[in-house]
Amino acid sequence: MKKLLSISLIAMFVFVGCAPVNPVEKKIENVPVETKKVDDKDAAVEKVVPEENKKVAPAETKKIVPEKEPEAKVEEPKTQPEEVKPQAEPVTVAPQTKVVMISDFAFVPSSVTINKGDTIVWKHDDVATHTVVSPGLFETQNLERGGSFSFKFDTAGTYDYYCGIHSSMRGTVVVK
Repeated sequence: MKKLLSISLIAMFVFVGCAPVNPVEKKIENVPVETKKVDDKDAAVEKVVPEENKKVAPAETKKIVPEKEPEAKVEEPKTQPEEVKPQAEPVTVAPQTKVVMISDFAFVPSSVTINKGDTIVWKHDDVATHTVVSPGLFETQNLERGGSFSFKFDTAGTYDYYCGIHSSMRGTVVVK
């Protein structure tokens, strides 16, 4: 009898709530139970049976699954990588020569725009004698019909010039 009682106490102890509880599962607790004696050839064991229908209903379990945050999609760039083009060498313009005619007591054209390193050639095509003067830069001897004078401009700026014999004859060279 003592054996039967200790087995019964152990069985109740395990079934009634002293057994470890899985925190993920939700169990039905405090269910009134009755015991029945079951005879077995070797030993008598008590079986714990809930009062409701005298059948053991499976314990209701509910698993708690942590919600996953939606993964952020990383979109691949849809554009093609830019084609790497070789850097162009700076365009070097060969020095040029422009002509200013001295004709009918005028410089034609009266204003010329050139690049650094370009040259101006003044060509005399008039009946009278003329000069070309730019103070601090150059001054020609007397030029007769068919004569010429050239000057290379290496510094950017605006340069005024005139005829030293006929002061009304004026012109300008703009160097970029």
